[in-house]
Amino acid sequence: MASTIIGHDEIIHALDRAVHEGRVHHAYLLCGPPRVGKTTVGRWLALRLNCTGSDPPCDQCPDCRAIRAGTHPDVRAIQLSTDRDPTLGLALDLPARPQRAAERVIGIDQVRALQRDAALAPHRARWKVYLLPGAESLSLEAANCLLKTLEEPPPQVVLVLTAVDPGSLPATVVSRCQILRLAPVPTAAIAAALAARYNCPSDRAALLARLSGGRPGWAIDAAARDEPLAERAQDLADLDVALTDSLRARLALAERLATEFGRDPARVLRTLGTWQIYWWDVRLVQLGCSDLITNLDRQEELTSLAEQLAPSLVDRQVGSTATALQRLLQNVNPRLALEALLLSTPTRR
Repeated sequence: MASTIIGHDEIIHALDRAVHEGRVHHAYLLCGPPRVGKTTVGRWLALRLNCTGSDPPCDQCPDCRAIRAGTHPDVRAIQLSTDRDPTLGLALDLPARPQRAAERVIGIDQVRALQRDAALAPHRARWKVYLLPGAESLSLEAANCLLKTLEEPPPQVVLVLTAVDPGSLPATVVSRCQILRLAPVPTAAIAAALAARYNCPSDRAALLARLSGGRPGWAIDAAARDEPLAERAQDLADLDVALTDSLRARLALAERLATEFGRDPARVLRTLGTWQIYWWDVRLVQLGCSDLITNLDRQEELTSLAEQLAPSLVDRQVGSTATALQRLLQNVNPRLALEALLLSTPTRR
């Protein structure tokens, strides 16, 4: 199973050694960017702890197969009920009151269900493992309730929490966990894995690896579906409109994006993120670092812009895009924020 994880060799080795030497911590907090592999590492630990094969995790024994299928009675998951992954682990009791999508919290009822279950002996495995992906979604009440289990863990129980930033959790929770920080995975490792394991053509694998920003989960998803690259193509087409000298076209684009922001803020934030990376690439070309660009398939366009625009204009646009992102996150009027960005965009000759 370790071979199916892309990157994070040092963390896998450390966890493997801890299990082998009997030094398993009662609670781990895996931190790192979204889709960098935190949940995958957590599932690997559940496999490593409970595998009955000769070379754990073997992925062949009954326990490994059940964990991989999300049906093992001793591997449970607490997740947001609105977007639960059934393969991660058997669900504990869900809240009695149906959760509204807007709430987006893991409530105290789920934590209490964990505590009741953790007090029981394992059904068939050596360890009971509880996976809590997105632990920043714990309500304050639920996080405080979880402290009891973290402070007085039952024997043979391991909790695995994941979060983007440990600062998003109460310090009392963080202090009772062993923190493991997952860094972005090198581009070459992601590209090689996409080509070898997912039958991705080498050119596409190289592009997706760059676009992933070191996040294997994003790259694997983009290799399997057309939507991520189609979304990016639309974003770059919109940027092409922004680079024209038509004031009407720019204002119309700002209006459309502002309307879309009202329906799906995350989508517009991703658009601006794509633009910001594009401008960084233009600056990299100007600095003679074309080998570091993200948009490998747009090198000719990037070179053309790099030759037309002064470096100061490119630097300004990188900053302006970052400012627009910050303003949108701070609930500034979306149309005004987007108009300011688009009207400041330099014109391509």
